[in-house]
Amino acid sequence: MAGFVSTAYLQKANDQVWNIAYMNGGALVPVFIALSSTLPTAAGGNVTEPNTGTNYGGYQREAFQSPTTASAGACSNGGVITFPTVGHPDGFVAGYYAAYNLSSGGTMIFAGTFSAAITCKASCPVFVPIGDITLAFTDAIAGLTVAGANYLIDILSGRTTGGANSAYISFYTTLPTNSQVANTNEAAYTSYARTSHSGKIAAATSANPSVTATNAEIDGPMATAGTSTIVGWGAGPTASGATALYLAGGCTSQVIGVGNAPALGSATNLSSLS
Repeated sequence: MAGFVSTAYLQKANDQVWNIAYMNGGALVPVFIALSSTLPTAAGGNVTEPNTGTNYGGYQREAFQSPTTASAGACSNGGVITFPTVGHPDGFVAGYYAAYNLSSGGTMIFAGTFSAAITCKASCPVFVPIGDITLAFTDAIAGLTVAGANYLIDILSGRTTGGANSAYISFYTTLPTNSQVANTNEAAYTSYARTSHSGKIAAATSANPSVTATNAEIDGPMATAGTSTIVGWGAGPTASGATALYLAGGCTSQVIGVGNAPALGSATNLSSLS
């Protein structure tokens, strides 16, 4: 069943997509699955793992197996996750899972509920079937496109590093959709070009939802000829071309003519992840 991203990694994801800081320093995020008898919280609490001395001898966390390529903002385990055969005694029932960045201790990345509780019996193997762990953002997101969600889920699952993402800002004459190509209905006045946010976006808040906002005005190039009426903005990894947008939203309508430039004002909320 679908898992939720922890508060700590919502902040990391928001910083990643805005090119403020890369998750795990740009290296693959290691993902280890823990069993839990209680439902974890977004803050990373309420995780009750087996006790090797009282209810699951030989227990250890196991790697998240073969994460599928994210599609429609979600991925799942593409391989069976096998835990050690239970030594004596037995008695642990795992209804939930938590994913961590370390094989012991560490920070919780995501968590969720199994489709059916796993009873850990003595002398029996324990495994999670293919597709039983699904990772996705909740519906309570703002600014993130489907492509942006796929980009982040692939990183959170440990499938890819994500690579560089310069988050170029683009401006639009119609409100962008969550599946829009970057050069569709893009501003077309003379001298227009996508622009880097140049450090004008604050680090994401460490809360749920995690919010990213501008900390200074972001201006596009000044028009030297032609006009465009700007009603939306986008952000993506390339300075030009028909590439995916990772983030998009609306803005106050701005008629851009000679001597004017489109802008996103300071303290404008851009993305909110939960």
